[in-house]
Amino acid sequence: MKHWLREQAFHGSGHYLHTIFWFNMTPDSQKRPSGEILNQIETDFGSWQSFKTLFTETAKSVEGDGWAVLLWSPRSGKLVVQSFEKHQLFQLADTIPLLVLDVWEHAYYLQHQNDRTAYINNWWNVVNWKNVNNRLKQAKTVKWDLY
Repeated sequence: MKHWLREQAFHGSGHYLHTIFWFNMTPDSQKRPSGEILNQIETDFGSWQSFKTLFTETAKSVEGDGWAVLLWSPRSGKLVVQSFEKHQLFQLADTIPLLVLDVWEHAYYLQHQNDRTAYINNWWNVVNWKNVNNRLKQAKTVKWDLY
């Protein structure tokens, strides 16, 4: 039973995060956010550039395989950035993923070989901010008591 629970955690989390990852990208990227997501980023991180730097450094700091994730926390009413190493250990707790970046080697090796930094920097050019904005709007409909 323990084996199958681990398999479920690994493949279930991988599917969940990859689904968001694919919808988070588009060849027609605006290159930077606008609207509600930009307003929330500026409120919670001070500026777009501060957020971008934090998210980029979070992605670069993942040891081995994992993810950088922008999450909405309904309880705090704020955006947070976290890394998840080994997605089978991924726990949502009280947060809703809005933007995810796959930093498992399979995501970038064919195009960037071992240059994770180049992959991360290029990824910003395909972020689908419309999708992220829509995810934030949906996430904000979740109403929990604030801490």
